[in-house]
Amino acid sequence: MSIKDRFKMIMDREKLTAGAFAESIGVAQATISHILGPRNKYPSTEVILRLHQRYNDINLEWLLTGQGEMSNTSSGSDSSI
Repeated sequence: MSIKDRFKMIMDREKLTAGAFAESIGVAQATISHILGPRNKYPSTEVILRLHQRYNDINLEWLLTGQGEMSNTSSGSDSSI
């Protein structure tokens, strides 16, 4: 599974379009389009950190490598509510 696939999984989990996802982490929509597009551009460290700051339950090791579980929380519920 590529990092592109993991970004898509997060977007699916949050029920966000590429534009809404980009806005939620504070990057340009084009940035997400480049990551998700056919060229498969690897996201910058800044984009990964912004994603992790916004969705802090996402397991950083999973995001970077695909190893482990997607979420750091065992319940799967959003603890920020």
